Amino acid sequence: MTTSTRSTPLPLPTDASTFDELVRAAAARWGDRPAFEVAGARLTFRELDERSDAVAAGLVDRGVGRGDRICVISYNCVESLLVWVAAAKLGALWAPLNASLEGDDLRVTMERLDPVLLVADASTRPAVEAVWSALQVAPAPYLASDATPDGIWSAFDELVGDPAGCPAPENQPRDPLMVIYSGGTTGLPKGIVLPHYNMPAAGLRYGHAWNPRSDDIHFTTNQLYHQSTQHLSVVATLMWGVFTVLDRRFSLSAYWNRVRETRATLIDPIGTMVTLLVQQPPSERDRDHHVRLTWNASSTLPIHIIEQFGSRFGIPMLGTYGLTEGGGGFMANNPVGPDHRAGANGKGWDQFEFAIVDEQDRPLPPGEIGEIVSRPLLPNTMALGYLGQAETTVATWRNLWMHTGDLGRMDEDGYLYLLGRQAFWLRRRGENISAYEVEQVLSTCPGVAEVCVVGVPSELNEEDVKAFVILDGTAEVTPRQLVDWCTGKLTAFKVPRFVEFVDDFPRSASKREIEREKLRARPNDAAWDATAVSVGGGAS
Repeated sequence: MTTSTRSTPLPLPTDASTFDELVRAAAARWGDRPAFEVAGARLTFRELDERSDAVAAGLVDRGVGRGDRICVISYNCVESLLVWVAAAKLGALWAPLNASLEGDDLRVTMERLDPVLLVADASTRPAVEAVWSALQVAPAPYLASDATPDGIWSAFDELVGDPAGCPAPENQPRDPLMVIYSGGTTGLPKGIVLPHYNMPAAGLRYGHAWNPRSDDIHFTTNQLYHQSTQHLSVVATLMWGVFTVLDRRFSLSAYWNRVRETRATLIDPIGTMVTLLVQQPPSERDRDHHVRLTWNASSTLPIHIIEQFGSRFGIPMLGTYGLTEGGGGFMANNPVGPDHRAGANGKGWDQFEFAIVDEQDRPLPPGEIGEIVSRPLLPNTMALGYLGQAETTVATWRNLWMHTGDLGRMDEDGYLYLLGRQAFWLRRRGENISAYEVEQVLSTCPGVAEVCVVGVPSELNEEDVKAFVILDGTAEVTPRQLVDWCTGKLTAFKVPRFVEFVDDFPRSASKREIEREKLRARPNDAAWDATAVSVGGGAS
């Protein structure tokens, strides 16, 4: 059995063991030095600490306390960052939701989360209002400063209290800090509860992987509701003093101009973004920037895209592997330099142990393909579990390993190579999608007998959603009707692009289980394509 560890400890820039301690330590160390620019609004280290004190006091005034959950559904904005820090200081849990959630997706997630307070912005306000009357228990709703409150809404400024009213934190490294809704490994998306020390631990890994410098500037368009952004854009700043610019959203046409304007030395485009940037017409300004490093955060990026990005823009790409349950981004990393191994995702170094196992959790030798499993070498780095799902938590962490559901192999030196995601999950537009969730919605459509959803290769080198459907003959059903059925029940990026009617699925001889890999390998020649129909007109 081959595992990856590292004996040399990383340097400690701070002894903070909780997120609130990390914020206080950064404010004491760097004071009035600029820390963040979020959607155009700047914050110094001291301002982040003091303003979050004021928001924490306002939350206390409204009865928010330890263990309560605060939901934020917005694109990048200062309010989301302030609520995160304020909640941490109170021992409450910050719960950022994907800003594109809508319909039943949003309603069910909010009901499972059961927050006491919600913050939205102008873009997400309509989706919240659309499900408001259907919520069993509605949280107190507040609007960020980009929107004018009326009706059910109050202004975010009303949450700002007297900083002296912020209570002294009582957090321990294992105490819950946040709930992140992510793909997980099986079934519907789960609320992943992460401890305080998850953040300082990620900061230590960041130091090893990115080798931060005192003059580094990090530019990102990734969203704060993703854990990789929390680690790369927030924790890196608090622990290493990197100045971070978080734009509100990704713009392909403006991306490189923003990189130049900010004089960024570090960037982190993910998945589809990398492919889109490579696909743009070559420019004499392709290397007109100050960027020294980026990362490959997608298992679906082909090697030729990685090579084209590096050769065209002159930026080395750091290999990584991680998932939210396991502690987040770069659980394993393949740093640029003498430790680099071509094609590998990296090692767990001094924080994680990895292994490759078979279906019975028996370790496999180097080079053989199996499931990637991991466990921590430092306490309180991995998730505490899934919110309200104790049995699933136990199943995921069975036999003293966290089961990722990802396939991979490991070489003789302990370098990890990710080969693909679990069959029930796919990745589209930078988001993980549960095939099971899409199947559940489609199976409720009249006339549908059985559904299998898989990910098929996309022109953007991630995946598109394809639904194979068996009809029961009780109703006339068209592909367009199936797509319309999903609209409002699923977030837009989860709605199938391809629909193909079949008489049966390929199934295993022993258990009659659907052989999803065979479906995934089928060409789309016989499938209805929503994109082709929308572009060319066409019938349903």
